[in-house]
Amino acid sequence: MYNKTKIRKITSQNAKHQQKYMEIYAIGGYDEVGRNMSAVRVGDEIVILDMGINITPLAESGDIKVETLSREELYNFTIVPDDRIIKDKKKVAAIVLSHGHLDHIGAVFALAEQYDCPIIGTPYTLEILRKIIKGESERKTKPTTIFAKKSDDVEREYDGAMTTYRELRNKFIVVPNNSKYKLNENINIEMVGCSHSIPDSAIVVLHTKEGVVVYANDWKFDDSPTDMNFPNYKRLFELGKQGVKVLIDGALNIEKKGYCPSEYIGQEILKGALLKTQHQELSSYGSLLVVTAFASNIARFQAVQRFAEMLNRRLIVLGGSTVKYITAAQGLGKISGIIELYKSKSSIKTVLGRVKKDPNKHLIFCTGNQGEENAVLSRIAGRDYKGFSFPRGTQVFFSSSIIPSDINKKNVENLEKLLDKQGCRIYRDLHASGHAYKEEHREIIRMLKPKTIIPCHTDNEGKLNYFKLGIEEHYKIGKTMLALNNGDVVRIK
Repeated sequence: MYNKTKIRKITSQNAKHQQKYMEIYAIGGYDEVGRNMSAVRVGDEIVILDMGINITPLAESGDIKVETLSREELYNFTIVPDDRIIKDKKKVAAIVLSHGHLDHIGAVFALAEQYDCPIIGTPYTLEILRKIIKGESERKTKPTTIFAKKSDDVEREYDGAMTTYRELRNKFIVVPNNSKYKLNENINIEMVGCSHSIPDSAIVVLHTKEGVVVYANDWKFDDSPTDMNFPNYKRLFELGKQGVKVLIDGALNIEKKGYCPSEYIGQEILKGALLKTQHQELSSYGSLLVVTAFASNIARFQAVQRFAEMLNRRLIVLGGSTVKYITAAQGLGKISGIIELYKSKSSIKTVLGRVKKDPNKHLIFCTGNQGEENAVLSRIAGRDYKGFSFPRGTQVFFSSSIIPSDINKKNVENLEKLLDKQGCRIYRDLHASGHAYKEEHREIIRMLKPKTIIPCHTDNEGKLNYFKLGIEEHYKIGKTMLALNNGDVVRIK
């Protein structure tokens, strides 16, 4: 898109005369959606921001078992960010995670062991990490849950494939939203509360002697969040008054005009579709109900809990990744009540036998909204559970949107064909995104007034759309607005 050499020259001019400087490492998520990883260097210290995976290769090949791959193979498959641009790993002082989505934390299992430093995150983010990585950092919890009989035949799903058997030796440091942590004499880390589609999401702020860096990667301004994770407008405005050197801004959804709808709206859309099934006059009355959504969207799951109660339906939760996210939320008191969770193949088969006898008394919440071949919804649609298929007229509600990639579109299309064959009725896009639209990006730029803005978590088209906004806000390409690609390191004066 833009000449990288030119960018380096512009941002590095007269650098040899500068004794103090800041460097930004674009490690992952600068050429694609996902695989997010950045780093900030000030003097002899580096702070890593996020460490995510690229889900697409896992979706394309269900045969990949990440726990058997070497780090070199993970790089080659483009599953994890290529952090070899960090030459001296001893200089890394901390790994800071913005939230618990796998495209932001999923590569920790493969990369973090190289760094002798703590991992810092909000409570739910680190609780999720404990669930998906075995090691001394894991904390056992006893949530109030009905568990199916334990079994080794756990369903493999690509979004839950990060359950590995490698140890993680890094110390965990919990920093709640809207609080600060003093890493050392030179760096303070601040977590600023924001809204997203997972609990405890944060905009990460690095306070350094060379200026403030704001890392806003996956956020939106939701004034009606059902999980009470309100954006901290006041603090963002204060940071703008104090002065921000660099804003690294996740640009997914930048092409969409206006503001992203609230999570409340997304839940109301789903509610409207589900509650129609209670009317005897409608043909959907008495059918089996299935809701599939992102496993990490705890607010959406809590809404489904309420809707199941309103419909007098027994809620059944199926899928390994869903169990991880729900039990993590239970351990922190974010979800209450007794929930039936099933993740092993044998237990899912058993409970589906019960559903088969009384389909009109159950509501299934399961994984598989991206059409993943190994997810529960695809397995049921493909008749992998002998003796069970969806009864004709089953209502399947996709409370999600398709993550933009060709493989996801193809997988969802294949899944819908299988559901059609079983006579299911499909409802799509009953959802509100967790990512900011164009006008929200404009507002955060105006609040923070950063000297330099850098888009991430997007492809070249997303960068172009972001730069159109930046030009409207009087930023100049190559000077105060930088186009980085994976592997770039730029010096900021």
